[in-house]
Amino acid sequence: MGLLREPASPAELIAVLGRHPQVVGVVEYGSRRRGEGDAASDLDLVVVLDGVDPGTGTIHGWVGTTPVDLGIVTASQLESARELVGWERVLLQGRVVEDTDGRVEYLLHRLRHRDLNRTASEPAGVAGMRHGARHALLKAEAALGRADVLLARLLVSSAASWLVQHWFTARERDFPGERHALRTLREEAPEVIDALEGALSGQDIRAALTACERLAQLALQPVGGPWTTGEIIARDARIGAPDAEQVWNCLLGGDDLPTPERPKRPHP
Repeated sequence: MGLLREPASPAELIAVLGRHPQVVGVVEYGSRRRGEGDAASDLDLVVVLDGVDPGTGTIHGWVGTTPVDLGIVTASQLESARELVGWERVLLQGRVVEDTDGRVEYLLHRLRHRDLNRTASEPAGVAGMRHGARHALLKAEAALGRADVLLARLLVSSAASWLVQHWFTARERDFPGERHALRTLREEAPEVIDALEGALSGQDIRAALTACERLAQLALQPVGGPWTTGEIIARDARIGAPDAEQVWNCLLGGDDLPTPERPKRPHP
């Protein structure tokens, strides 16, 4: 079928996903589902697939300038789930917005009444770091747009602390603790210290946000910087999983979803 055009709105994206022949349901969660979101809020969705598993985990994409977090799960995984990890926890508080045969509502009802183990989430990985940085900055920008200066300061401060840790992670180095981290940055990356001081400055919140954006670029430079508008990335993808953009385009275009390649056996 192929992707004819990008959906123009979150509602159109949900409808397009719901029409995909391998999608049996779409669940919405997060601030928009709770009625607390606004035009700047990201769209949090989970698609439930039947008969195919692309192995891509979560895809981070866009509808225009609206960020989209698109979790991917199969109906069989929901049927056999014994533990919840990461976004799968909030799936239980989600709202079913597309359900081709009533199966998704039934599966979520069963999960809500099942004794499930809650396990810690896995480390974010490169895609998680890149997405998390941009996500935090977008939330701070939205708070500033609503004149919620206190929330914007809190978000910028939290993001700055997080980015200091990920300066080390992005360079495959252990985080040595806050005091030693600052010592290392003063010696090796004084420009990061300048951006950090600007982000934590109590003067102009707009200037602090700009400094935090600079900090994000510097901290994540080895892994490609923060997630950018229009970029499609995936986290929690299995080895051999297809490219995130390929899966995204297949979902929006109604094409059959690709599956992970089988690892090649080494020659004897």
